[in-house]
Amino acid sequence: MNLLWKTPIFSFFLFLLLVLGFSSCRSTKSVKKPIATKTETVNLSHYEQKLGFKPKADFNQKLYDLVIDWLGTPYKYGGCTKSGTDCSCFAFNVYKEVFNVTLPRSTTEIAKEAKSIQQKQLKPGDLIFFNTDGKKISHIGIHLQDDKFVHASTKRGVMISSMNEEYFKKTFKSYGSVF
Repeated sequence: MNLLWKTPIFSFFLFLLLVLGFSSCRSTKSVKKPIATKTETVNLSHYEQKLGFKPKADFNQKLYDLVIDWLGTPYKYGGCTKSGTDCSCFAFNVYKEVFNVTLPRSTTEIAKEAKSIQQKQLKPGDLIFFNTDGKKISHIGIHLQDDKFVHASTKRGVMISSMNEEYFKKTFKSYGSVF
């Protein structure tokens, strides 16, 4: 039995076993797994600090970022830039940048184009119309969440307000959507 490992048949089987063993470890195709990317966590406290309220988890980040960028822009009748804007052009710019929708340039025309909706149907970006001059729809805001909306105020420029404020309760006309 000591001489068995020296025989040619034993050597052949040993060689065959080694070849099969090494070849079974080799993969025929290199498979690359996709690298897992870490999703960036949105810092809600940043938005809370800038907006004055904590956004809901599913908020429209593009809308809120644009609002933050425009906050404090002074009011200018007929203005349409960050150096001065009126309420309808502010809405025009938000819709163009965030939703890729071109609104008419005047509040009255936007109101005509918008479909009237109920408060319970409001989604971020929907429109809020006001009658501030006692004659017709003359002011527009953009719904953010809950009772909060953004608009270009004649006295304080682009700002966030609440529908619970007496002035807005008194001048509120309707909610609208162009989506």
